[in-house]
Amino acid sequence: MWLWEAFKFSAGFQVIVVKLLTEMALEVKEVKSRVDHNTALLNDLNLQKEGMSVPEDPMDIDLDFQLQVQTVETLEEFEERLTSAEFVKKLLLKLSVLGGKDVQSTVKNLMSNLLAPSVAQQYNFTGAKGKKEFRQLELAGVILRAVRMNPRTQNAQKDDVKQALVSYLFNARDLMGGRRKRRANGQVVPATEE
Repeated sequence: MWLWEAFKFSAGFQVIVVKLLTEMALEVKEVKSRVDHNTALLNDLNLQKEGMSVPEDPMDIDLDFQLQVQTVETLEEFEERLTSAEFVKKLLLKLSVLGGKDVQSTVKNLMSNLLAPSVAQQYNFTGAKGKKEFRQLELAGVILRAVRMNPRTQNAQKDDVKQALVSYLFNARDLMGGRRKRRANGQVVPATEE
């Protein structure tokens, strides 16, 4: 009999816990909505602080250049465009809305919008192991500036952005199902590398 009473108590307790968790989930959703709104406002203020006017929709900015860069040759053309202050200003405005919750996710959002996986796979940060060197590109500096335009990552240290870039470039081989293919072939898949 005591087992039945314990079960009834337990079931009642479970109902209360589920109800409280549901209420908490709704509150978290509301807080997230407020944070997103405030983040957008802070982003607008950061843009204004840098002397950039805030367009209605930054994604509508015409760069006269196709993003996501699909080839290394196109990336070289893109690099030439990055010598123009006006082009960089427009690019930063466009990138400013991509955001992220932290440096890692912000860099991932930026890189996935800027470089096709096939291009990212040809680079690593230092140019080691026969790959092209990413750190010497103008784009590396633009990414640092774009990360710092995100209110959640505005105080990001250069080393944190560098580490996120190192990680993204190393894992670029997995963006198009590379890890799945290596696993299917029975190859060892390392977790991460500098």
